Amino acid sequence: MIDAIVKETTTFDKYIRSMIEPINQLSHTCKTNRGERLIFIGGAPRSGTTLVQNILDSHPDICGGPEFLLLREIIYLRREIHQNIGKEFLSALCSHEEADQKICSLIENFFLPLANQNNCKFYSEKTPENILVFSELIELFPASHFIYVVRDPRAVVSSLLQVGKRAQEKGRNRVKYIRNIKNAIAHTKNCLDSGFLSVSKTPTKILLLVYENLVTEPENETKKICDFLGIEWSKQMLKPSKFEHFGEKAITKEEIWYEQKMYNRNPEVSEIDKWKNLLTSKQKMRVFLAFRENDELQKLGYQISDKEISLVARLLGKIEHTLVNTVTRTKLLLKFRKLGNKIDLIGNK
Repeated sequence: MIDAIVKETTTFDKYIRSMIEPINQLSHTCKTNRGERLIFIGGAPRSGTTLVQNILDSHPDICGGPEFLLLREIIYLRREIHQNIGKEFLSALCSHEEADQKICSLIENFFLPLANQNNCKFYSEKTPENILVFSELIELFPASHFIYVVRDPRAVVSSLLQVGKRAQEKGRNRVKYIRNIKNAIAHTKNCLDSGFLSVSKTPTKILLLVYENLVTEPENETKKICDFLGIEWSKQMLKPSKFEHFGEKAITKEEIWYEQKMYNRNPEVSEIDKWKNLLTSKQKMRVFLAFRENDELQKLGYQISDKEISLVARLLGKIEHTLVNTVTRTKLLLKFRKLGNKIDLIGNK
């Protein structure tokens, strides 16, 4: 009798497992396929992300939407949710995976309807600061495609300062990183470091595009993009200026980030060296000192040198750089000393 019950129980357990296993497999498949229609573009602002977006939007299979701007905030919210699930505040509402499913649905529900309306296979989301959360977006969307755009940091910083100048002339509020060269360098460095770190972690998930290569050899580079996405190349990608783009209205409205002519253009080699005439010798020196030891930029062929900078500017720049570092170290040392004194006081009580 007992043997018969045990046999029936074992058979029932096998039946239950046979029912659950396909569900688990389906859940795993759904997760690995998540975001298969999405393309995320990121890089430092003014690095060529808008050009790449317009090139993609010119392909008949890709819908390039306006800058969403809020992905970072959604990712920050995800971090908070995961932390609170770990603390068991939200554990009764959802697991980590269930929270991710809801967040993914939220993002896809913003983007994919526009792609569907335009009969496009892919939707491309371009906000430069996406690069700061690429690693977490890859966790959420394992099947998505990620494009990281890199440009000479001297050109990036120069362009950011020009945007800041236009904003100031029009009396508009300026985001921190276009106010001065110090902030422009810091933000550019942060974006570059985040991008290179993401590539090192998941090299097969991210296509790294060098802006200078794109404008010099647009056909070869756009073919690389299509190979990465698994779609046929289209000649239309070489002439993005011929098409209207969803991002145009917002980004050209105040003619700060882009004027109409600047936005509606094809890849142009003339943009590569503009920074040489826009940055002062002192500014060139500051950018040189900030990026001269970046190994990843060197691997891509960037030669960040001080050859074009006057001797006087070089000497003054190095003195200023040394003084700034000395002051920074002194401030840190003072902070540590104060902290040490507080610890001693607590320990003596």
